[in-house]
Amino acid sequence: MELQIGKHAGSVWASLHGAEKPLSTTEIGKATGLKAAEVQLALGWLSRESKLDYDTSKKTTKYTLRTAL
Repeated sequence: MELQIGKHAGSVWASLHGAEKPLSTTEIGKATGLKAAEVQLALGWLSRESKLDYDTSKKTTKYTLRTAL
């Protein structure tokens, strides 16, 4: 299971890396072909690794990759 989540995290990372704007979980799912639960697990993985930034200013949370300092 952990290996599968890691692979999904790689897919989510790639979709965010190629995105021109922040993406919602629905948009990430469409870009990767992952189910909603798989996207959420992958986002958790990336979040735990401090690789995500979040925009919660609107109704829907949008995600981007954290930029290096």
